[in-house]
Amino acid sequence: MKAKLLILWMSLMLSMGCTSSPSKEPKNKKAEEAIPVQVVKAQRSAMPLEVTTVGTVFPVQEVVITPKIAGKIEKIYFKEGDFVKAGEVILKLDPVDFALTVKQAEAALATARANLANLLAGTRSEKIEQAKAGLHQAQANLANIEKEFQRMQRLAAIEAVAQRQLDATRAQYETAVAQVKQAQEQLDMLKKGPTEEEIAIARAQAGQAEANVAVANNYLQDTLMRAPFTGLVTARFVDEGAQIYTAPKTDILKLTDISRVKVVSPVSERDFPKVTMGTPAEIKIDALPGEIFKGKVTRIIPEINPISRNFNAEVEIPNPHLRLRSGMFAHLRFRVGLKEAITLSRDTLLTDPVTGVSYAFVAEGDQAVRRKLTLGERSGLLVEVLGGLKEGESVVVKGQNKLQPGSKVKIIEESTGKSS
Repeated sequence: MKAKLLILWMSLMLSMGCTSSPSKEPKNKKAEEAIPVQVVKAQRSAMPLEVTTVGTVFPVQEVVITPKIAGKIEKIYFKEGDFVKAGEVILKLDPVDFALTVKQAEAALATARANLANLLAGTRSEKIEQAKAGLHQAQANLANIEKEFQRMQRLAAIEAVAQRQLDATRAQYETAVAQVKQAQEQLDMLKKGPTEEEIAIARAQAGQAEANVAVANNYLQDTLMRAPFTGLVTARFVDEGAQIYTAPKTDILKLTDISRVKVVSPVSERDFPKVTMGTPAEIKIDALPGEIFKGKVTRIIPEINPISRNFNAEVEIPNPHLRLRSGMFAHLRFRVGLKEAITLSRDTLLTDPVTGVSYAFVAEGDQAVRRKLTLGERSGLLVEVLGGLKEGESVVVKGQNKLQPGSKVKIIEESTGKSS
């Protein structure tokens, strides 16, 4: 029995060994699965040239208000955050001393004008008569003294009087002669009236007095300090009752006009020929996400910083709702022109991790071909391709991260235009 089972088992094994085994195909002969990709036809088009940078928002106008005159503050009408219109009174000084100075100057002016009026009116007749009477009195006095002097001379000739008596009489005589001469000159001057020089001097004195009144009134007006332009009070440095000075000047308020603002941004020296006066710009503010403000370059500082190799450009922006504030951080994009070029989106580009070389895949038939690229200008998401790509070639713009050189591809969408 055992022998029959052994013979049966051997027969079964032989029959299984003679049965043909199924064929095994190598894995590399299996049909490679095609990778779906999206491509775009490379072509030349107008590439907008841009320069991007960052900057800071500043007010177009800002001033620290200081006094024209020294004095004691009587009233301050505004504080930080208040809105002030141009011409509004923002501060008042104690006016008492300045008002007294005006009165003094006006009194001096009245005196100078009266003196000028007297000279212009000429000499009154009663003054001339007084001068004549004075001359007659001086002449009569001279006649009496002359007789006495002659008598003393005769007595001195016979030594009847001392020499000192004669000398005293001579002095009296000479004084009387001088008095007559002075009285005659006074009468002649009154008859002629004031000279042109005297009138000119009087006019000058009146003019100086008028100027003093104007200066005193200006000082009085300066006790009321007014806003030079419309804006916001962004700082206040003194309080009521404080004494303010002009040397050194006391800081009172800081007034800021933000109805228009400027963004000051550093620009690389390589872009100096591109960013010029009037260049349009788009501005994004970190504090106001999702909004784009438009302006243009209104000022360029031509000096390039030797350390940073940058120059500063200023862009003005209207700010009617006062939402832009000084100190905000800004991102700027300057539109500096157009350039005909083949372009790719930065998202299309791949980078060799070893060499750092940029490349892209081109679909040739059903295969992916890797192309090393030479790049040029960059503008936003677009990059200029200088070499490695020809017009009309199908550039893989979606699915390229799954490709290897020689990978089979299946184009699921193809378009013509920039890869952007």
